[in-house]
Amino acid sequence: MISNQGGFYSTEAYLDEVRRMGLKVLPACVQKSQYHYVAEGNGIRVGLMQIKRIKKTTLQQIFDARSLELFKTIEDFLLRTKISFIEAKILCRARCLNALAPEKSLIEIMWRLYFFFQQGKSTVGGSQQVKYRSYEKEQIVRWEEESLGGHISYPQWALYEFLNEQSGLSFSIDIPQKVGQEIILFGTYVTMKKTRTKKKESMCFCSFTDPKGIFETVFFPNEYYLYADLLFERKNYLIRGKVMSEMGALSVQVKEIKIIDWQTANSREQLKLNG
Repeated sequence: MISNQGGFYSTEAYLDEVRRMGLKVLPACVQKSQYHYVAEGNGIRVGLMQIKRIKKTTLQQIFDARSLELFKTIEDFLLRTKISFIEAKILCRARCLNALAPEKSLIEIMWRLYFFFQQGKSTVGGSQQVKYRSYEKEQIVRWEEESLGGHISYPQWALYEFLNEQSGLSFSIDIPQKVGQEIILFGTYVTMKKTRTKKKESMCFCSFTDPKGIFETVFFPNEYYLYADLLFERKNYLIRGKVMSEMGALSVQVKEIKIIDWQTANSREQLKLNG
């Protein structure tokens, strides 16, 4: 399903479900990944197809070189694949080169690329004398989004673990016990289906995911009018609403939503809903 880029949900949503099943999502790796997603041990290995802005011919060069012999070092990989500097940086930012230098930090691997191309495809030379700083978490998260097209090697909710300490916050697993009650949830946008009422008013059904599962919500015309612009941003939200059960199907009738950002959501002000 993931390799075919099909299905109702996004790749991120399917990988989140894989994690909830107790399986590991193994990162994309030039040493271990195939083109497609494949089962590996007690998990799924992300395929190199997931890397954005890498030509298929480049991926084929990687597979061809690797079929002869596994890569020994980053320099060995660069020499044998003849990959360009730009594409090498993309692979580095996607952390696909980490297995070639497991003892090195991401910024050290990036500098090895710079030294390699600057020195005319020679060895690393004096790179060991460089004093490295670490990349900021914000930088690594941004590269993940840019190079992999989303949060692939980790779930978005991992950035919001501090929300577990917020009193009054429920998980999707709590919804069946909350029928008829108001509830506040954290949710990552998954998908949305727009429709119209008998009066031709716009409304929508929207799916979100959290660490425990996927849950469904309903935005009736008034709430859809208020929050449609926020939904179209496809972010992470605090959601307040009432749990409804219709013929056994559970959903949350949304009263209020608010976008939260993991870098600033520690503040009580941003976590506060009006209800």
